[in-house]
Amino acid sequence: LQESHHRTKNNIASVEGLLQMKMTGLANKEARDVINAVLTQISSIRILYQKLLIEDDERMISGKEYVEELLVSIRRAMSPGAIRLTSAIMEFSMHSDRLLLLGMAINEMVSNSIKYGFPEADQGEVHVAICYARLDGPEDDSEDELALIVRDNGIGFQNVDPDSSEHFGFQILRIIARQLDGDFSVDSSESGVLAGMNFRP
Repeated sequence: LQESHHRTKNNIASVEGLLQMKMTGLANKEARDVINAVLTQISSIRILYQKLLIEDDERMISGKEYVEELLVSIRRAMSPGAIRLTSAIMEFSMHSDRLLLLGMAINEMVSNSIKYGFPEADQGEVHVAICYARLDGPEDDSEDELALIVRDNGIGFQNVDPDSSEHFGFQILRIIARQLDGDFSVDSSESGVLAGMNFRP
């Protein structure tokens, strides 16, 4: 099984490298943004397979380590110096299948913040946090919900209705939230966007 994970990780890394090479010669910003979005999703899968190679328990993975490595990958894909990506991730463990869903949600939420909050790649900040959903902490570590929070100080959603069924990204996030036994919410104002997803590890 470990050998299978290793081959899969190498194949994913090869696809990742090919896409990066293709993006190098692209002048069209929209095309580059699309490839960038695909690259970050592929990175989330590669990082997970890397974790499967080194973890003793192939089902339960360190969520903190996975998310922090994923955010490093997202930072590398962003325009240098334009937008800061900060984080505060608590310690938690999660089944590999569910952790992959969480990684997809983080990619989508961060991408939305950058795309809609900073359309001109202006200076700004996107902050990602994972903490207990209950402010007073867990009653039972195995049962209590956690919260994924993505906040930015951009311009908010302009002419975009997060509740609209036409917005594919938000539909994906609501589906992922249901699969993680939680819910997704988003609030937009002139001072930025606050998006949250409760989930069970």
